[in-house]
Amino acid sequence: MCLDENFQLNATGASQRIQPIYKFETLAELEQFKERLADSLDMDHSIDNTPSFNEATAAMDEAYFEKYTVLFIYSEGSSTSKFIVEGIYKCDSELYIRREDVTNSDKASCDVVSHIFLVSVDKAILDGITSFNA
Repeated sequence: MCLDENFQLNATGASQRIQPIYKFETLAELEQFKERLADSLDMDHSIDNTPSFNEATAAMDEAYFEKYTVLFIYSEGSSTSKFIVEGIYKCDSELYIRREDVTNSDKASCDVVSHIFLVSVDKAILDGITSFNA
């Protein structure tokens, strides 16, 4: 696994396991994904100031997908967890999306909920990429 020099993977941490990543290169692929998961994924739910899946993807049209590929990253954490995308790193044929937990530990809970990240990546950056990791 290729990582930047400032990040060390903790292989024993449950939160560090490989997460599912879906890649949408066209608007048709995104729409097909929405249709396929419409019954199992609440696409209109939002929390705090975070937009829903449908709100976040509403402006993505054919022109958008001419320049960008969209990565959908599924992760688990507590309902009080707050994550950010710290960076995107390319090494050889792998693209690594590093997420950072910025939760206030005084308010953490033990429940488990889904967290979804949508990351748009310029198609030029993905040239030669064969694997993705988050």
